[in-house]
Amino acid sequence: MIVAVISLTLGLAGSLFGHARGAPDGYAGDPPLARTCRDCHNTFAANDPNGFIRLDGFPGFYRPGQRYDLQLTLFDPRNARWGFEITALTRDQRPAGDFLVLDTLNTLRSRAREGSPVYIKQSLAGNFSGTHNSVVWRFAWIAPEAGTGPAVFYYSGASCNGDGGVRNDYCYSRGATSQESLGIFDEPAQQPLVFDGLLLSPNPFNGPATLRFSATAPGQFNWSLIDLQGRSLRSGSITAVAAGVRLVSIDASELPDGLYMIRLTGITGSSMVRAVLLR
Repeated sequence: MIVAVISLTLGLAGSLFGHARGAPDGYAGDPPLARTCRDCHNTFAANDPNGFIRLDGFPGFYRPGQRYDLQLTLFDPRNARWGFEITALTRDQRPAGDFLVLDTLNTLRSRAREGSPVYIKQSLAGNFSGTHNSVVWRFAWIAPEAGTGPAVFYYSGASCNGDGGVRNDYCYSRGATSQESLGIFDEPAQQPLVFDGLLLSPNPFNGPATLRFSATAPGQFNWSLIDLQGRSLRSGSITAVAAGVRLVSIDASELPDGLYMIRLTGITGSSMVRAVLLR
């Protein structure tokens, strides 16, 4: 499993992050349910512009069987208790490779059974209670065998106020895709995306919505709105001739209510944001 989900220890049985050994599996934003930390900590919309979650070190093109050391950063200036969860899946929702724990004090590896997704999440110490502004978790991903195809990372995190409840906390979730190297491309491993701050507004939405992102370099960016079966229902592209904020109007008014994902792809990788169509 190759998707990351963030979990916090809050001490409430009904709280996603009320588990000393991390959140339950399946809250990294991964399909088919696309659940994240915001399913419980839902006071505010996801991906508040004053904070961010970022995955560094993943390859744009992976080499089968190779190890990649990853780093997940969660930033929010308002709170001081933290959690995350991440996993990686193939397009048909099978585990994509495996994860290794590098920091046994602050991270845990979780897998329900053989063949289930593998999750990395924070430990009790990895809540970093009392740490302000930002935290970092480190772990490794072992790329899958040849012929697997794209590996999609899903990851979610929560910045909590530490009051023992699920109110007034901030949640962030994103995704990224690593393509299998076929020996044709030079592998742009360890390279960052050329955009950041992916945000859909409003979300939930009931008509046209605006996808906002910040291009950190010129280039072409492709977007697609996909359902939970991975089918692309809307798509388009935008060219940035210089770095800066870009806005994309997306009209899903003819689609049925439900959960969708919007994927934005740049030169070195892609990221996703969950979209909720609600009339």
